[in-house]
Amino acid sequence: MNGTQGSGGRDREDDPADPVESPRSGHPLDLAEVARRLDVHYMTAYRYVRLGRLPAAHRGGRWWVDPADLDRFVVQRTAAPPARRGDWHPEAYRTRLGERMVEGDEAGAWAVVESALVSGVAPKEVILGVLAPAMRTLGDGWQEGRFTIAEEHRASAVALRLVGRLGPLFARRGRPRGTVVLAAVTGDPHSLPIAIVADVLRGEGYALIDLGADTPVRSVVEAVGRTPRPLALGLSAGADQHLDAVRRTVGAIRADRPDLPIYVGGPAVVSTDQATDLGADGWAADAAGFADLLEGLSS
Repeated sequence: MNGTQGSGGRDREDDPADPVESPRSGHPLDLAEVARRLDVHYMTAYRYVRLGRLPAAHRGGRWWVDPADLDRFVVQRTAAPPARRGDWHPEAYRTRLGERMVEGDEAGAWAVVESALVSGVAPKEVILGVLAPAMRTLGDGWQEGRFTIAEEHRASAVALRLVGRLGPLFARRGRPRGTVVLAAVTGDPHSLPIAIVADVLRGEGYALIDLGADTPVRSVVEAVGRTPRPLALGLSAGADQHLDAVRRTVGAIRADRPDLPIYVGGPAVVSTDQATDLGADGWAADAAGFADLLEGLSS
């Protein structure tokens, strides 16, 4: 859409010095304010505009929304509630996302994620119902010989970047419910499972100390020791050869903080009995299960 020409031939639409006024409401809102009022990330508000769901005008290098249009958008969004687990169908998203990740197409993969977010699917549902299952499918495909190790690694790299981009959507205001320390044990090179758990727990209101992949026993002990009143420790083991590291890490923590709840998970740990045999207090099959375990500690 072309701007209106003023005196001297300037394009009023692209001139930041021109006042931005709404013919209906008088005081338009920039996207940062729109995102704040909707309680969504800035990029989600931007996506609403780019998809045509929220009318906006581009002036002075910024997008502006009339308050009356925002009010109508809120009413429409309330009348059509967001998709929830059980009444939305993530399988198609998983397939599309997996295809893009295997190709190393981060932009295409993010477009799949964005399409779910804009349709009203919560970030937690996207990460647990789409991204994590897509990665499990790719991992199974590699074990079955349907994908090469290069393709699996390429997909994992894209997935990790997607989790990083989703991270800000899980931030919550207010006082944390407690601080949780997370680590993949020494020898385990996989940081993605820990990153997913960290995001989900942040969304539940916890503060996180995410130590990432291949964390030496001493580093876990130091991190726990430097954390004021930690609520719990979560350890991840990606393969059977990492189980001894789990046992050693749990033992070192027990010697220093015997009362700290320790929970384990990851592909190598498949039951509560196995977790108990490793010296831990419990087992979580996934991020949602870990959040359930923490509920009893923080309530």
